Amino acid sequence: MPGVSDITNSNETVLLWGGHFNALGIVRKSGEILASNAADAGNTPTTDIRAGLLLGKDTTTGKLEEWDTTQTDGTENLFGVNPVLVSNLDPYGTARDVQCTPIIKAPLVAGSLLIKGSALVGHADEFVARAALANMGCLLDDDVGNLKAGTRRQVQLNGDTTLTSADNGSVLVCHTADAAITLPTIVRGLKFEAIMCADQELSIIGSDNIQLPEDTTANSVTFTTSGEQVGCHVIVEAVLNNATLAWQFGMLKTVFEADDFFARTVGT
Repeated sequence: MPGVSDITNSNETVLLWGGHFNALGIVRKSGEILASNAADAGNTPTTDIRAGLLLGKDTTTGKLEEWDTTQTDGTENLFGVNPVLVSNLDPYGTARDVQCTPIIKAPLVAGSLLIKGSALVGHADEFVARAALANMGCLLDDDVGNLKAGTRRQVQLNGDTTLTSADNGSVLVCHTADAAITLPTIVRGLKFEAIMCADQELSIIGSDNIQLPEDTTANSVTFTTSGEQVGCHVIVEAVLNNATLAWQFGMLKTVFEADDFFARTVGT
């Protein structure tokens, strides 16, 4: 039946996948409040909060707002997913709090999820969101094994390789040959490990964005000294350092030599 106001959203969001609604094992949190100042920045008007918007919870007010990793009020922590289109304006156009039962756990369509009003896929915080959703028990349709979420799994490597974001969480087990591992385009939330099981060189290659004690904008790091290469185990993780994205580099194991560290060469 026609209403008294203009259409503000004519699209139906397919948020869930995997079968009949009642058989999906959906968990929703009742008794929550969507704050009057919550916004869907990618929608017009922004007061129409679309299904699929990721939500955080303000620890002071106890109310839900759009999830925002740059905040420090609690909304930087993912709380749930808005389940339906809702307006936080009353019939007179005044902002108001509204009831909300966010989805906490469910099989979700990745292409329907929104970060601050923009598509999750391709967003700067995509992999942070994927990891948080996986930790909550959500399963995205484009990544049923939660591999993009950073699920740790071993990958055998005999030689060089160039990583992509789809390799997120990989533990690269290197053996029998030198291994040069080129990192992907940096996106916050990506994490990789590498283990050298032979007395061969291990190189981690970035793009002037690897942070080391001796060089905070290194292009690469290579473990070069024969006899100090077996057992080399490193981790690199993309983090936001103030406003700068960088690969943080760490050692998970050291050799049992007199100097008790792996000799390395840094490329600038």
